[in-house]
Amino acid sequence: MKTFFRKKIGAISIVANDKQYIKRLEQSVLALRTWDYAEYRRVQKQLDTIFICHDIRNYNQTNVKERAWLVGRSLFAVKDYDIPYIASLIIHEAHHIAQFRAGKSYHGAKAEEMAYHYQRRFLKKIKYDYAIAWLDKRFSKRWWSAMDAQSSSKKKMESLWKRYINKQFEVVDLRS
Repeated sequence: MKTFFRKKIGAISIVANDKQYIKRLEQSVLALRTWDYAEYRRVQKQLDTIFICHDIRNYNQTNVKERAWLVGRSLFAVKDYDIPYIASLIIHEAHHIAQFRAGKSYHGAKAEEMAYHYQRRFLKKIKYDYAIAWLDKRFSKRWWSAMDAQSSSKKKMESLWKRYINKQFEVVDLRS
């Protein structure tokens, strides 16, 4: 049986099959609390779970109905994805959940543009110009289109997620 680890940071459960990923996400959530408490509170209200699986390399999806962000290991492999940038990604993904909960479209170009603006606003607030430039470049290339094309990764991630929520894995809770 596959083992996953879980750590609760406020209202958010960070779940991964590798402890190092949990530490990085924990640092990002706690940094968000320090840098922008209002945004941290908003994220805490929207996002229930961040589910990371190192078996999947380059995949990222928000399961809005279950208020979960499902992400592969590339989040930790890309050098530009540091603690503040990951905090901005958390804001971005939480915004998609807020869109869904408000009855608005949460996918497609318009939804991505709105989430991008929330993410960018945070990066501007913490004066992270390098990340803003990098984000703008990725946005201009419509990154979400590439994610939509990764159907085998999507199927694998969704299968792992369903197995997790159906308690088919051993889950070890980590203390703060």
